[in-house]
Amino acid sequence: MRKETSVYASLFTDTSADAALFAAWFAERESERDIREMASEDEDGKMDVKRLVAASGGYSPDIEAGQIRILSKRFVTNPQIVPFVAVIEKWDADMWLIMPFSPYATPATPGEMDSGLGLMGRKVMQAWNARTIQERLLAKSFLCGELDEDVKKEAAALFRNQLAGTRLPNSFSARRGPAILLDEDPRRDYVAENILRFQPLSTAVKATERLLLDEEKRIQQQERGRMFADMIAETPFLDEEYRLAAGTRRPRIETYDVGGISLDLEYSPEAEEVCMTFYDANDERYLGNNGYGVFGSDQEFLGIFMDGTIRIPAASVRESFIIVDSAGEAVKVKGK
Repeated sequence: MRKETSVYASLFTDTSADAALFAAWFAERESERDIREMASEDEDGKMDVKRLVAASGGYSPDIEAGQIRILSKRFVTNPQIVPFVAVIEKWDADMWLIMPFSPYATPATPGEMDSGLGLMGRKVMQAWNARTIQERLLAKSFLCGELDEDVKKEAAALFRNQLAGTRLPNSFSARRGPAILLDEDPRRDYVAENILRFQPLSTAVKATERLLLDEEKRIQQQERGRMFADMIAETPFLDEEYRLAAGTRRPRIETYDVGGISLDLEYSPEAEEVCMTFYDANDERYLGNNGYGVFGSDQEFLGIFMDGTIRIPAASVRESFIIVDSAGEAVKVKGK
């Protein structure tokens, strides 16, 4: 370890042991930044869902506590970091508690613990970043291993410690990171980055809870249709007749109004995809709706807008779509 790194670490910690942990984490972060810059120029460095499907056999809908899973890339903002999560426990009738893994091998904060796994991307668990997720969303993930029973119990204990201050059991032995003491600590940026990383998942969970998984509304489809009539935008231009018509293999653009902002849907028949983009009154790409989410015709979450745009398979919005804000609330969409 370089002397300057050790000196730097001592500025943010109280003990030599904590300084050593901080220095190890910081060295990983600096190295990872270099690797990420190289990977950003290489498409092979990104998470490829097709490769995951081929390797894992597709989504694994049978969920159990203790499983390690890879979330669909639609639930994260950064496809370069594989989103490993651990299923900690069944939370209620429809929800599971999951805990993301850190991209680093050293715990950064007291809310992170060593998993004891010697596997890349699965060495440290982020108890501070744990959250609940509906089963129908978690089912869109790939099974890739499982936790030791003792590790799962310690992860659950650390989650409750971070959430409510519950004391850790005397038997707790997992290595944790040092406390963050200063505003200038670079670990604060790391925490913020990882919150942003799972923003699409947060949007999907909130929207599913508020709009799509109310059992009474799901059963009473007709009543639900009336209730959300202003929120469901139909897409007749994507119908089968248009798609198969001779000489129409050209992009087609339809425009909708979302709270006074134009939303263009460009349908590319050759690619069988739709590009949704927000534009302001000056026909400039509008970024104010970044973080808004899209649900497809079958009420499946498709992702969030980033840089004012999102690309999705045309088949997923063949009949209609719903736009939700970053808090998960459905917004009114009107055709122009």
